Amino acid sequence: MNQVNLATHPLWMELDFEALHSNFQEVKKRVGEEVKLMASIKANAYGHGVVEVAAALAEYGVDYFATASYSDAMRVRESGNTTPIVMFGGNLPEGITDHLRHDLIPSIYNMETAQRISAAVDRPTRVFLKVDIGLGRLGVPVNQAVAFASQARELPNIVLEGIYTHISFHNDETRAYAQERLPTFYRMLEQMSAAGIDIPVAQALDSGFILQNWHDDLSAVCPGHVLYGISPCIPDYLEMAPFKPVLKAIKAQLIHVAHHPEEGPASGACWYHRNRRGDTTGVIPFGMYDGYRKPPVGETVEVLFRGRRIPVLGVSLEYTVVDLADFDDAEVGEEITIVGSNGNDHIAIEEAAAWLKISPLEFLMSLNGRLPRQIPADLKVKAA
Repeated sequence: MNQVNLATHPLWMELDFEALHSNFQEVKKRVGEEVKLMASIKANAYGHGVVEVAAALAEYGVDYFATASYSDAMRVRESGNTTPIVMFGGNLPEGITDHLRHDLIPSIYNMETAQRISAAVDRPTRVFLKVDIGLGRLGVPVNQAVAFASQARELPNIVLEGIYTHISFHNDETRAYAQERLPTFYRMLEQMSAAGIDIPVAQALDSGFILQNWHDDLSAVCPGHVLYGISPCIPDYLEMAPFKPVLKAIKAQLIHVAHHPEEGPASGACWYHRNRRGDTTGVIPFGMYDGYRKPPVGETVEVLFRGRRIPVLGVSLEYTVVDLADFDDAEVGEEITIVGSNGNDHIAIEEAAAWLKISPLEFLMSLNGRLPRQIPADLKVKAA
C-alpha cells in the first residue's frame, strides 16, 4: 500500500481494490458479458479517488467511463488512461471545444451544444444523446427525442454513438415510477429504429436496477453505487450482498491524551466535559474541515479504540474529541477507527452515516478529496 505522511496529519482512508474488482465482476455476471459497462466515476469516483479507480477499472476491461466533471476527466486523461469517457454534461456550449480537444465524448441534450460541436470539428465526432424520461434534470424530453436525434444527425460530423437516460430508484415509490417510465424510453428507441436512426450504445439501467436483477435488451448499463459497494436506496431496501464496500476504513491516530480529574463529568465547564464518563479524553485530527460533522443533538456517535466502542464528545473545525474513560493508559499515536474494523468490532459506513442523519453517499461526499488514501502499490498510475 502507498503510505501517507502520518506525522503531519495522522488521518487517512483505506481502500479495498479487491472489493472493486469483485463488484465489477458481479455486475458483469448479472448483466451478461455482452453488455457494455459504462462505469460512473462521478464526483471523484464517489469520493474514492478518480485516477486510481479509473486505472483499476481500465485493467478490468471497462468499456466507458462517465462523469459530469471536466476536471476529473482531465485528471484521468493526464494519468495516461485512454478509456473512452462520456461527459454527462455540465458545460456551456462554448466549453465543448475543450472536451473535444482531449478526446472526451460530449453529451447533447440541447441543439445549441450539438451545433457548437458540429461547427468546431472537421471530422466525424461521436456524441451521446441524453433523454429525460421523467427525472426532470438534463435531457431531451422523451416525446421529442426522435425529432431531436433526426435533426442532430443531419449536422455535419455529428455521429450518434450512444443514447442514455436516468431515472431515480431508491424506494417503493421511485421503483413504481421507474416501472412506469422506462417503457417510454424503450418505445422511443423502437420509433428511432423505425425512422432509420440506429444508435449502437443504449443505456437505461443503473445500480438500483442491477441490485434488483432487472434486465432489458439494451447494449449497456451504467453502474455507479454498486461498483463502490454502497446502496443507492434507503437503508435495507435492497440486499447489497455480494457487493462489498471499497471503503475499507477511515482511521486516525491520537494526537493528544488529557486527564481532567479536577473537572467532574457533569460540571458543565465545557462542551467536551459535559458528557464524559471519566477523567481521560483523546483528540484526533478529524474535524469539519476534513468533512466530519457534529453529532446531532441527542445522538451518540461512536468510534473504535482497542477493539471497543467509545463515544465522540464533540467535533470542531479541525478536531474530534473522544471519551477514553476506560483507558487511562491511552497513549499518543494509538489508532482510532471511525469506519472499519478494530479488534472484533466493526463500524460500517451505513452506521457512521446514520448517526449523522445522512446517507452513506452524503458521508463519502463530505470527505471527498480531503483525506489521504491508501491504495494498492501495484497500480501503474500517477496518483492524484
